[in-house]
Amino acid sequence: MKIAVWSLTDDACAEYRMNLPAKALMAQGEDVFLDSKGVFVKWNIPLAEGSAPTLAHNIVAISDYNADVVVMQRPANRAHVQLIPNLQKQGIKVVIDVDDRYDKIHVKNQAFNSFDPNKNDAINYRWVYEACQIADAVTATTPALIEAYGAGHGYVIPNYISEKYFDIRKEKIEDSVGWAGAVVTHPEDLQTTGSAIDNVCRDLGAKFHVVGPPEGVQEALRLTQPFLATGWVSREQYFEFVSKFEIGIVPLADSVFNKSKSALKMLEYAALGVPPIASPTPDNVRVNKLGIGTLAATPQKWNKILRSLLTNEQRRVELQEQSFEVVKTQTYEKNAYKWMEVWSSVVG
Repeated sequence: MKIAVWSLTDDACAEYRMNLPAKALMAQGEDVFLDSKGVFVKWNIPLAEGSAPTLAHNIVAISDYNADVVVMQRPANRAHVQLIPNLQKQGIKVVIDVDDRYDKIHVKNQAFNSFDPNKNDAINYRWVYEACQIADAVTATTPALIEAYGAGHGYVIPNYISEKYFDIRKEKIEDSVGWAGAVVTHPEDLQTTGSAIDNVCRDLGAKFHVVGPPEGVQEALRLTQPFLATGWVSREQYFEFVSKFEIGIVPLADSVFNKSKSALKMLEYAALGVPPIASPTPDNVRVNKLGIGTLAATPQKWNKILRSLLTNEQRRVELQEQSFEVVKTQTYEKNAYKWMEVWSSVVG
């Protein structure tokens, strides 16, 4: 059985949901391959190179493709909806992976316009739903996403972490509290901590660090103290910078979008030797029950937990070590078989 994983983008979502599972299975000898090109499509109207198809573009034919299963992610383009039955006509089963509630993206999130049907009728969240309906199977990171997209043939496969991150260790920045993110994609998340970050940093002489751009952070956290930000960094630099945190925070607002999110950030922190504090979204709660990090539901809780971890080195180190030991079980290398089970199940 030959399984083609279409990794058509170079972002973190493709890395975690396409590249890393596929590479782990390839290393285990499975007949899986990554394809960054897909198939050749013949359109009814010529399509300029680098441009996206519009509603006027219809697929006339596709090239023959040598695979039993094609796995694609985030099919927000109408072309995907047309492509799926064309692949199925060749006897190829199609599995779709989704990792967010694209219809519930906050209006201030920079990704909002990318999925808004009012901005682009040929590329938007509606096509994701339609594609999932006609696919042979759907995988997603959380039960909430399967409820939204599963169409009766959905499977939950949580996010995991790569073992390669376990060896990334940089000297900790003393008394540092860190956040990896950007306000442009988390417009109302930092605010859930209230003034806790500022109060704790001021009272204990700690420093707040951001792996990401500084814009909007001061206002969101009500900071009166200076903070440090790296700006946008490469994926490799990202993990190195994050590994310097003594404590990592994962604040998330109480929204449908966030309730559907995976606990990936908690896993990243834990893998890098950073004890995480997170908002109690469903998947964060699941990962916390495994023994990773701790949870804070209110500004008062954020304040209390931050103070405790910053002033009690033993507790902080214990949480760090416990989280790291647990995250060793949450790897692609140990769990890639879950993807293979779903991918192979669609072939009769």
